[in-house]
Amino acid sequence: MKNKAPLFLLFITTGYVACSFFRGYTDYNLSSVLTPLILLPFALIHGGIYCGTKKIIYFFILVFVVSVFYEGVSVSTGFPFGNYYYSERLGVKLFDVPLAIMPTYFSLGYVSWFISNVLSQQVFKEIESKFKVFIISIVASFIMTSWVLIMDPVNSLVKSLWFWTDDGVYFGVPLTNFLGWILCVFTFYLPFTFWCYKDKVHLKTKPAYGYLYLPSIIYITIMAKYILCFFFKEDVIVTLQSGRMFSTNEIYGTVVLIGFFTMLPIGVHSLYKIYTYSCPNELMTKKT
Repeated sequence: MKNKAPLFLLFITTGYVACSFFRGYTDYNLSSVLTPLILLPFALIHGGIYCGTKKIIYFFILVFVVSVFYEGVSVSTGFPFGNYYYSERLGVKLFDVPLAIMPTYFSLGYVSWFISNVLSQQVFKEIESKFKVFIISIVASFIMTSWVLIMDPVNSLVKSLWFWTDDGVYFGVPLTNFLGWILCVFTFYLPFTFWCYKDKVHLKTKPAYGYLYLPSIIYITIMAKYILCFFFKEDVIVTLQSGRMFSTNEIYGTVVLIGFFTMLPIGVHSLYKIYTYSCPNELMTKKT
């Protein structure tokens, strides 16, 4: 199974890319549930290869507990994300929080954490110091929140998956939401990264290089999906609870612009970093 795992990961990645393009052309209502279910096995398998089965299961449990806690508290009190509530479109809830969002926290949380390791040049190294633990954790938090910056206005205002009761400045989304995300994800990134530092078994064996590119491809695909939405979705007017109105083209155009200067360079730079890991001799030849 270990030998077949990278091939299976490639199959999942291809499926996710196809699903994202499909979502760019259609209004398939179950897509917001199907996407995390596609990425859940990806994160479990990729993480199992990269940092070990025991650690990735621990990470899953940690992410589940932390995300349910922060989401549940915020729905009840408004801290740390702001005041909002979920619609019924995401299915069964625990403490008024849909269970369907937990696989997204975990899978994209892992993707962001892996990319942070790539950008911090820790892919094939034991984590060097406690300071590097902090750097990896905070960089991963911003990589994850860059996705939220793109996703939240669309899922809340266009798709009505949740509703903000406060009239925030960013298409109804309050700025506290993004500070809350950094706090939430940093809460599970820091102990997990510290565990990887403490046990000193971080990626002892090097897997096939092709498998290392897949998280970055997924991350870039998330942004590309909204480009398709901007060009192919019907432009309609959506209204906040406060009465403010926006066109969906305005929303998609804004998030595409933001993604172009956040998610895209993060994803492309991580691809280049992996390339330098896989082709060191060629690069050295070119330099000389």
